[in-house]
Amino acid sequence: MANEDDFCKLEISVDEFDSNLLPEETRSSGAANREAAIETFFQDQLRSIATEYSVTIEGGIVRVTWRKSSVRPDALDQAITALKQGDYGSGVQILEFLVPSRGNDAMVHYNLGMAYSDLGKLDQAIDHLSRALKIDESLVNAKVAVGVAYARKNDPERSASILKEA
Repeated sequence: MANEDDFCKLEISVDEFDSNLLPEETRSSGAANREAAIETFFQDQLRSIATEYSVTIEGGIVRVTWRKSSVRPDALDQAITALKQGDYGSGVQILEFLVPSRGNDAMVHYNLGMAYSDLGKLDQAIDHLSRALKIDESLVNAKVAVGVAYARKNDPERSASILKEA
């Protein structure tokens, strides 16, 4: 029997969706088939991690619901695999879509923070790495990564302070 904890949902505006994940001809906001391409992207991602899912787009809002599957790979594992293969677009998008349903999962925030750091999005990296640390203070790698992100932001004093704590 399905557990209510297995039910996940995500809402994101069409404008917030990372267009780089779409075929080039559908990336512009005026593209006639943009919404269909976004829907297809989510369906492709969910097909590998869920047995039941729904993707709808109404009024510029993408609504995605799915039920976790005990027989399919976990979405976090899928995201980590994508990141390891250098597919940051897919990996980050999967992680972002996990945040609403797994916001208290330190590893979701840690991996999202590390990906953003690799992409040079340092403020977002620091935010997610800090969230991971609030959830699990024992994540020494997250603390080191926060220190490194501050160093990359040219804030050596803050970086040194954080790295000393690690």
